[in-house]
Amino acid sequence: MFCYEVAGKMTFNARIIGSLGLVALSLATIGLISYRSTTNFIETTNAVNRSHQVLKNTGSLLTDLMNIETSVRGFVISTNEVFLEPYQVALPRMPEHLKTLRALTAAEPNQQRRLNELEPLILAKVKVVQTCISTLKKEGIEAASRLNGLEEGQRLMDRVRVVTTAMEDEEQQLLNQREERSKASAHFAMLITTALNMVMMVLLTWVSYTTLRYLADRKRVEEELARSYERLELSQKAGRIGHFEYFFQTNTLVCSELLEALYGVSKHRLGGTWESWMQCVHPEDRKAVNGVFEEARKNGQFDKEFRIIWPDNSVRWIQMRAEVHFDTARNPLRMVGVNRDITARKQAEEKAADTAAYARSLIEASLDPMVTIAADGRISDANHAAEMATGVPREELIGKEFSNYFTEPEKARAVYRQVFARGSVADCLLCIRHTSGSLMDVLYNATLYKDTAGHVRGVFATARDITQRKKAEEALRQSRDELELRVQQRTADLEREVAERKLAEGALRQSEEKFRRIAANIPEVLYSVDMRTQEFRYLSPAFEKMLGYTEEDIHNEDGRVAFLTRVIKKGDFEAQRDRLARLQTQPMEVVGIRDEEWWLCKDGTLKCIEDRWIPVYQSGRLVTTEGVLCDITELKEAQETVRRAKEDWERTFDAVPDLIAIIDSEHRIVRTNKAMAARLGVTPAQCVGQTCYRVVHGTDEPPDFCPHKQLLADGIEHTARVYEDRLGGDFIVSTTPLYDSEGKLTGSIHIAREITERKQAGKTPTS
Repeated sequence: MFCYEVAGKMTFNARIIGSLGLVALSLATIGLISYRSTTNFIETTNAVNRSHQVLKNTGSLLTDLMNIETSVRGFVISTNEVFLEPYQVALPRMPEHLKTLRALTAAEPNQQRRLNELEPLILAKVKVVQTCISTLKKEGIEAASRLNGLEEGQRLMDRVRVVTTAMEDEEQQLLNQREERSKASAHFAMLITTALNMVMMVLLTWVSYTTLRYLADRKRVEEELARSYERLELSQKAGRIGHFEYFFQTNTLVCSELLEALYGVSKHRLGGTWESWMQCVHPEDRKAVNGVFEEARKNGQFDKEFRIIWPDNSVRWIQMRAEVHFDTARNPLRMVGVNRDITARKQAEEKAADTAAYARSLIEASLDPMVTIAADGRISDANHAAEMATGVPREELIGKEFSNYFTEPEKARAVYRQVFARGSVADCLLCIRHTSGSLMDVLYNATLYKDTAGHVRGVFATARDITQRKKAEEALRQSRDELELRVQQRTADLEREVAERKLAEGALRQSEEKFRRIAANIPEVLYSVDMRTQEFRYLSPAFEKMLGYTEEDIHNEDGRVAFLTRVIKKGDFEAQRDRLARLQTQPMEVVGIRDEEWWLCKDGTLKCIEDRWIPVYQSGRLVTTEGVLCDITELKEAQETVRRAKEDWERTFDAVPDLIAIIDSEHRIVRTNKAMAARLGVTPAQCVGQTCYRVVHGTDEPPDFCPHKQLLADGIEHTARVYEDRLGGDFIVSTTPLYDSEGKLTGSIHIAREITERKQAGKTPTS
């Protein structure tokens, strides 16, 4: 602020000096122009006066000549000398006129030339007149008449008139030019003087305005500086910031009152030296603080967070930032800086660390694989379940491309991009590949996670193991395929029947009527929808049998769309709308589309309806959809029964105290119950994929007494009595063969029942 004020002051002074200089220059210019104009005006006026005098003297000369001629004529006629008085008066003035004219026209060559021509004429004229008067006086009038003096005088007078007229004409022309120059010079001087006066007035006005504005700005800056200083003090108090100044040469420390308050001491009690201030620093931090201080003496910067001890022995955190000023020889002179109380921030960081540790324990307790993924698609954290699912330690997972652990990396990356586009994804089907080669079908769920400022930092993702669910879905799919096959067979029979009737009847309308009769007698609902009106073009009578609604009920609901909105209670409506919109804008060949929805029947019951339909295009435009509605409620109930039975079987499987394992033809464990896994000291998931002889016996190949090995050899059940130290007891082990749908042996059910308590004392070898 001070620099700004000095710069503004210098600018103002420069402007004032410049403006006054311009004013002085304007005054000097006005004086110079006035002097030049006055000089020109005087010279022009003198020239005009000379012209007037030339004209006057020329006129007087001519008048005197005329008076001489007239006087002589009167004397010649009357011989009375009274008439010679004008002659006697004018004759002495003739030389004076000529002398005056020569002096006045000294700077005019033409006039001087005319005077040279005029002077002999005048002398000749005077001589003729004098001769005539003398002769007349002496010899009489007759002698004078014989001289022809009057005629000669008249001729000379004419020539004098010509010369004087030329002189008067030129002098008049010069007079006119000099008067015009005089007027122009006076006008120019007046204009310049007026303009410069106006400029000077503008400059003076601007100087006055600038001065007033500078004074106003200075006052505003001073007020703003005072407010800024007040705000600085308030902000330091609000932010708990105190400032200090340390002088190296005198070892003097000057602290503000707020800084002393930060250290919990009263005014002027913090100490005046660096060593006294260091006594307030926590003993464990003094060495580090002194180290930063020594570095600051060299590089000029001090930035350190440390603890201090208040007089009441409470510990506070301080952040100190300072800058060292040096002389020209790089010797430190003084250090100026601030201290800020960061105790609350440090306590918040400790609390955040505790919260993070608690959240970490919750994540590690989850059985589902969980990972956090950075914006570049690399794993930034993972829990123990993710290690088990991939077979890769957490340290190796971090920093790796997450999609590489799925069987379809591109699909995984696409799902990851959807999270950034939508904010989250749910139940995306993916498959994780274990390092052992085993696969795990999972439902991938992810959402964005952000920092406290709301900036996206990455993705938090979980994967739910649905391997068993996939098996159930596969069973349901097979059932659905069988149902679809039956529907297709039945539809084929109907189409064949319709075709036969078409050929038999030979008319399209009769064929349609027969088709309608056929549709009325099958349990499935056939329908056709006009995509322009969104209404049913055709709806088979089975619709009323299946759901209880008539076409009139649909019309009473304000049409098909409003009816379906009320009746369909459960379905993926958003996906269906998106798909229909794509079909309308991007025609594509679709074999068949299947939707599954729960419909509210007229009697209030719910039915699961399978909707299979196809789009029909004309000229690239979607015109109708043709489809079949099938009631699959019983199938869904059967699937639910199968699911419950599977859950009951799994609970029973885990509840059996015997050690049970399902082993494939390669001696790999497919599944174990909890009792078996507990005896091995692992989880059931950790057993999967391991070879039974390595996990149970710790050998590299199956022992000879292994009943599973014998079963694989002959395909029949086997039982063996075994003592296994790793399992801690004696067991009766039985194996039962497992076959696939084609009758091929795929493995066995391995059951081990402990008989240690029933066995008599002593360990016996395997039998």
